[in-house]
Amino acid sequence: MKSNGILFVVILSQIVTAPGQGTCDEDIPSRQSPRPDFLPMALTSNAQPPGCGAGEYLDWFSCEPCEYGTFMTRKMAREGNYIRCSDCYRPDEDKFEILEEPCTKTRDAKIMCEDGYYRRSVPGKPCQSECARCDVCGLGIFMFSNHEGRQCHGDLNTVCCPHGDMVVEAGICLTTTPTTTTGESEVSIRDPEAVVLSTASVPGGLAPSNTPDDITMYIVLLIFQILLIKYVRM
Repeated sequence: MKSNGILFVVILSQIVTAPGQGTCDEDIPSRQSPRPDFLPMALTSNAQPPGCGAGEYLDWFSCEPCEYGTFMTRKMAREGNYIRCSDCYRPDEDKFEILEEPCTKTRDAKIMCEDGYYRRSVPGKPCQSECARCDVCGLGIFMFSNHEGRQCHGDLNTVCCPHGDMVVEAGICLTTTPTTTTGESEVSIRDPEAVVLSTASVPGGLAPSNTPDDITMYIVLLIFQILLIKYVRM
């Protein structure tokens, strides 16, 4: 009897602590999978998961369709760890979220962000995403990168480049060079000034180029920053 009690405690701890993740569920695009309701395969050696499919839940001995505002994905139904349909994700206006695709009986809602924000993965939380403010070229660590190589949209942040004639590939600013035969431009091998732009960049942003216009802009921005610091300290 004592061993049965220990087994019950172990199973109960699995039910309480087991997160609904592991591999991401393609039908839950904006968050981690819900926590399982129970782990039927752990209860007895010959236990079998319920036979309900996607968009259904087990109501005693029969499978019923998920009610409005709830869902059951194919992966959730296949794993057999859910006896109820899960509530659909609702966008949080305080977190700048908007509804991109509505929830269905077999798929959770897809959430994106308001203008000025983009959707990014949450560090340390697989499958979880959140809205983050878009970077602005010419400010902060991008003070000397005034040219917007890629606009912020969807799940992509702004990419700021030091030169207006640069192109962006895979989040990297690249220069273009004319070919000797046609005179058309082609993307060169990664330019020494090309930098992967992120909030982890070196403080102060990208170094200015040596062209007269960029040097003038550098001096003007530097003077402006000094005056701004003095004004704030007054």
